[in-house]
Amino acid sequence: MNNLDFSSFRLNKSIGIYFLWILSCAFLSCGSEQKQPKRETIITAAEILGNPAYPAISYGGYRAKSREIQPTLEQIKNDL
Repeated sequence: MNNLDFSSFRLNKSIGIYFLWILSCAFLSCGSEQKQPKRETIITAAEILGNPAYPAISYGGYRAKSREIQPTLEQIKNDL
């Protein structure tokens, strides 16, 4: 009879562990909401240019069509 009690205990323990595992999976999935993907907004150049919400400075010191000709330090200082 002792062997039967031990077998029953092991079965109950397995069922209990399985039940706790199912319960924990349910609680973990309830807490996490599925995030909706962010939609990209397309902004045109016309909306950006002249808009004070988009302050920016762009500088390109190259004067030739090729970058092989570098601007001099004096030219860069003059530009800025």
